[in-house]
Amino acid sequence: MKTFFSFDDHAIPFRSNLDLTLLPGVKYAGNPVLKRGKPGAPDARWARLWAGTVLRDEDKFRMWYSGAGSIEEWMGLKFPMLYAESNDGINWTKPNLKLKAYRGSRDNNLVDIEYPVEMPAVMRDDGPDVPADERYKMFSENLYGSTATPFLATSADGLRWKIVGHPKHRGVSLYRFNGQYHSAFVMYTSELPGGYPGGRVMGVIRSVDWQIWTGEPCLGFHRANYFNNPPDIGDQVHTPAGFWNRDNVILGVYGQIHQVNARPGAKFARLGSGMEDTREDLGLFLSNDGLHFREPIPGFKIVARSQEGHWDGGSVVPANAFVNVGEHTYLYYGAWDNGMCFDNAAGDVGMAFWRRDGFGFVRIRKHDQPATMQTEPIAPNGKDRQVFVNFELDAFRPGCGLSFELVDLRGKALAGYSADDCVTCMEPGLCRPVRWKDRNVIGKEVKEPVELRVVFVTNGDMTPYQEQCTSPMLYAIYVADQGEIIE
Repeated sequence: MKTFFSFDDHAIPFRSNLDLTLLPGVKYAGNPVLKRGKPGAPDARWARLWAGTVLRDEDKFRMWYSGAGSIEEWMGLKFPMLYAESNDGINWTKPNLKLKAYRGSRDNNLVDIEYPVEMPAVMRDDGPDVPADERYKMFSENLYGSTATPFLATSADGLRWKIVGHPKHRGVSLYRFNGQYHSAFVMYTSELPGGYPGGRVMGVIRSVDWQIWTGEPCLGFHRANYFNNPPDIGDQVHTPAGFWNRDNVILGVYGQIHQVNARPGAKFARLGSGMEDTREDLGLFLSNDGLHFREPIPGFKIVARSQEGHWDGGSVVPANAFVNVGEHTYLYYGAWDNGMCFDNAAGDVGMAFWRRDGFGFVRIRKHDQPATMQTEPIAPNGKDRQVFVNFELDAFRPGCGLSFELVDLRGKALAGYSADDCVTCMEPGLCRPVRWKDRNVIGKEVKEPVELRVVFVTNGDMTPYQEQCTSPMLYAIYVADQGEIIE
């Protein structure tokens, strides 16, 4: 299924008279949803969903995170890998796995793996040729020692892991896109293209077979305001990002590091390092090739840290943790109190949510002018296809909605698929079917690439209490094979 988000200017390149609004996540009132363990537990100091993972695996929510049971473990970078699960994504338990000893006892939720794992980036690989014992894959690194050691691991159940390789480059995230595996990480570069000062940027590597990874990384993302900042000072890309494969587009969140008075070259929040004032929010970005990422609105905080002194008031950090749950989209994130090395604070796990796929919408800018948008070409696949739309109205008034038409690459509407043939979508919802008068699908007889044009319809009404006319608010469009389950 293809998803066309309203903020994806590559998948929907053509648009006129429309304004984009991004929406920050609403933090769950019961946060944190996963708290640190009791004294003596392997996560007593920190339940660390920093580039960790949350998956909806069949009927269960599963979380892989790292922890620190003491300040000594944190300072020694000895992060054990832990596991939690939930039936609803909100109430989490830490099952007693009895797989690995900690302080002389196996009564804990540690997974079985040889290395300490700072950032457990896990994916479930359901490819038809994937062996059962490689169903779960992980790309992470072992920081215990003088240098970071990247490693690959596989598992049949996500609980018992085997180290299967050591790639050349770091990788602390994992996603599959266009049939290839990808991993992203923070790298340091002295210069950006054009000779501008570098600093923390995001690199991406990839593999066609999981075993052999690209020799050199792609410069996947850097903050636009780098051009005004010296290296390692000010706003940068920090921490690995978290990713979500939506078939034709990758969504992600990254750490927006804010660093004002730090010394150049400072990397770790340790006493005297110059990073004690570091703070971090989460930004939204996306990619249509899995390598190069961009922000719909540069610098927008999709999840912001709370006020100082709150449980997530120091920094919020990203994870591979997007999940659609009924009418909502959940995003799990970690917290990092930047003074954690010097007091009793550390971090727990929180959750923010949106309307399902409701990260942003477009609406009419000037109501006395036409407002339209048009997708990139949609290639035929020999199947009937259905179109659905996720939208709402800024006021419920008759005559306001969305019309759709299919056009060829010359911009001409196909017979039977024009805007005049369309039954205008006027009832808002998360997944409303698009219909034309004589057909409910894009028939398989459409054998050439077509583009989907959206016409925003308003009834032109104005009242003294509303200066603007009513407008549809479009979040996303879905194109699915007939009968395909929309998740």
